[in-house]
Amino acid sequence: MKPKTVAIGAVLLVAALVALAGPTSKAIAEPVVLKCRTQGGQEASDLTIDIENNKMKWGSNYNIVHVSSEYITAYQETNIVGGEVFVIHRATGDYWRALAGKYCSSRVCDDEKMGVLTYRGRCSRTMF
Repeated sequence: MKPKTVAIGAVLLVAALVALAGPTSKAIAEPVVLKCRTQGGQEASDLTIDIENNKMKWGSNYNIVHVSSEYITAYQETNIVGGEVFVIHRATGDYWRALAGKYCSSRVCDDEKMGVLTYRGRCSRTMF
């Protein structure tokens, strides 16, 4: 065989093996960083979403517990009473947060009570 024929044969063999193997099992997705604002229009923390590793960061770390075509739901575990749920709409960037836990109305914290705080806002990619 001529060297050129061997090289072409090797390329065809590799192409056939790649075709048989099919696409890779999972494409590696880079984390996405979004700029966020509160419902009142104030700047909030950047939101980093890493679906590949089921992690989200918005000031604190969250575990992504559910991903659908419309929403991503994450939960922040704490070592105190309560926790936080963070839900973001994948198309609009609208988010909802709910924190359940013990809260105080003063710095002395002599009136600790269970409560729920809710927040809304919108996150988006920066274009420039």
